[in-house]
Amino acid sequence: MHIKKWVHIVTKYFDSIVFIFAIASIILIAFQFLSVNYAVVLRYGWGLTVKGLFDTWEYSMLYMTFLGAAFLLKMGGHVNLDLLVKRLRPKFQNLLNSTMAALSALGCLALTVYGSRIVLTTFLAGEIMEDSEIQPPEFVILMVIPLGAFLLFIQFARIGYGYAKAAGKKEVARMVDKDILV
Repeated sequence: MHIKKWVHIVTKYFDSIVFIFAIASIILIAFQFLSVNYAVVLRYGWGLTVKGLFDTWEYSMLYMTFLGAAFLLKMGGHVNLDLLVKRLRPKFQNLLNSTMAALSALGCLALTVYGSRIVLTTFLAGEIMEDSEIQPPEFVILMVIPLGAFLLFIQFARIGYGYAKAAGKKEVARMVDKDILV
């Protein structure tokens, strides 16, 4: 009984973190929209440019992708190639979906480990983004990759577990916002 309560609490905090990162991703999208319009008005209205704005757009695209990916997966927004899968019996659909989620989780775990090594290396070396106008530390730009990949790893593992649990049932498990799978 205590384990179920602990898992529920951890899941609740995880979902909150994923939601907060999704909001941060939306804020970055809004920033890009506003700053592009601002840059256009400055450039064509007064012939001015803003130093480092293009670099900021590039970095924010990286951040919005990795911060929002786990929430998108949770909401069922990732691309699914299920043309053949839907023709299988529900038992096999659940099994195949579980396998695909497990393989995806392993890929995300590999990206987390490899990305963490790169971030640590760039941090210890004190490397900066020399090609950038604003020249931020490289680890600050790259650290979102292992973070986002780790959140995706957990999300894929949760989904894979849900499909595996449903593998023996006669209904296909489906994605829902609250409980991941029913």
